[in-house]
Amino acid sequence: MGFNPWNGVEAHKPLGSLMRMRKNAYKHSQQFRSARNGTPVQEPQTLNLP
Repeated sequence: MGFNPWNGVEAHKPLGSLMRMRKNAYKHSQQFRSARNGTPVQEPQTLNLP
């Protein structure tokens, strides 16, 4: 599973230009790890909590 702070609720989404740059870094890091591990990254589809 991948971690991406932009997948949270709207009120908690990152703000600012630095955070927009981090979004790109997260994406490339996730792609690199996925390729090295040989497994696809799966993102959560809902925010349902038990």
